[in-house]
Amino acid sequence: MRKLFIISISLILVLSLAYSAEILLTAQTVPIGNCGETDADTNLEVQYQNAGSIAGIFNYSGQIVSGVFTDYCVDPQILNEFVCGNSIGTQHSNLAGVVQVNCTELGSQYRCMGNACTMPPFYLIYDDFSGTTLNPLLWMENASGGGIIDEHFLSNENGGVYHTAQITPADKGVTLTIINYTFVAPKTVEFDLNYISGSGNRCSYLEINGQTHNYCAVGYWNGVQVGGNEFGTYHFNIDFKQSIIDVSVMAPNGTYFNIQPFPPFTSPNYTFGFGTRTGNDGIVHMDYDNVEIN
Repeated sequence: MRKLFIISISLILVLSLAYSAEILLTAQTVPIGNCGETDADTNLEVQYQNAGSIAGIFNYSGQIVSGVFTDYCVDPQILNEFVCGNSIGTQHSNLAGVVQVNCTELGSQYRCMGNACTMPPFYLIYDDFSGTTLNPLLWMENASGGGIIDEHFLSNENGGVYHTAQITPADKGVTLTIINYTFVAPKTVEFDLNYISGSGNRCSYLEINGQTHNYCAVGYWNGVQVGGNEFGTYHFNIDFKQSIIDVSVMAPNGTYFNIQPFPPFTSPNYTFGFGTRTGNDGIVHMDYDNVEIN
């Protein structure tokens, strides 16, 4: 049986209310009905599958608090879903709160992504880098080469990108790895690379099961790499199969390249990351965007 819990954040919540087989801790809205919800639905499970927020004026311990409170993923399984008014139940139109739900209780394939409970295998935006800081629940950054690259952060360029750049020639790099997610056949992951500038040895590479961090896909490293060295936007498609990985890249001129070979894998389970690297004589500017899982 599902149990729904309130947690403590700035709104938070003073009354306890049990209804049906579920538990909800609540705060009172002031006045009655002065609370709006962008993804309201009387079926809470429908709400869990849609990212949204509530906005209103609330009474917390005798103090009036106003603001907007947005659904968010606590981790890859747990969702905090803000609810208010009739979406809790018609008898509770003057109440608001946050429900904490384990997405896997909706089905074993569900997980928390994009501030909602989502079930593969349909198309998922894993991250479009539209925030202000890298989400530590989705990504892990590691240095490669002789140390971390000069610039590695989210930028608001083009609606949000993961920006990487080496400003002065040096053997530096950064790997960005998807965490809390294991790829199994027949999963795919896609992303865009905007190769803006560079000189000397520099490249964008893929890392699979931690084994391919020295394998350059796009750029120049003692020669043009298999995906090309043309400045512009590349689209990567990585298809995970049993012990085999197919990687294709669409170059800025529309040409497709298949990148082979990758080391053989003895396990059907994969981890995945990508990164930017320069050699001792290299500088580069590469940005990443629109990471999608299918």
